[in-house]
Amino acid sequence: MPTTEVHQRDFAALEARRRQAVSWVRQGQRKADVARRLNVTWQAVWNWCRAYGRRGAGGLAHRAHAGPVPRLDRAKLTRLPDLLGKGALAYGFPDDLWNTQRVAELIHRRFRVRYDRDHVSRLLRACGCSWQKPTGRAVERNERAIARWVTHTWPRLKKKPAN
Repeated sequence: MPTTEVHQRDFAALEARRRQAVSWVRQGQRKADVARRLNVTWQAVWNWCRAYGRRGAGGLAHRAHAGPVPRLDRAKLTRLPDLLGKGALAYGFPDDLWNTQRVAELIHRRFRVRYDRDHVSRLLRACGCSWQKPTGRAVERNERAIARWVTHTWPRLKKKPAN
């Protein structure tokens, strides 16, 4: 007997598998045999048959899982990287660096949704953003003086002379 493998998120295929199992049981096959054929537990087949008996074909249909509705919907979340791309200065912050507190404030100003700063990093990952560490170079940095130090002063200070 062939076994049927179904991708975990293919809800239509999962529903079709449940309908097939109930159909085979109604034709007289044992639940344990149907379970082996579909590579599931006999309890799953039993539950599907019970759901079919109570609610008909609707009992085998995919149902959305319960859980909290996101406060920031997907469309708004996809706009977030563009908003951040304008820089923090564009939104009145004293410098151009973003942190989770500032992003939380931006989300509240723009979308009227409040998030704790600790949750903002998860939102940013969900929309494809990653934290970057600023280079931290001083404005007064003198590249010529640094190059001169590396080529002239540093070799004299090293314990071993260069080969």
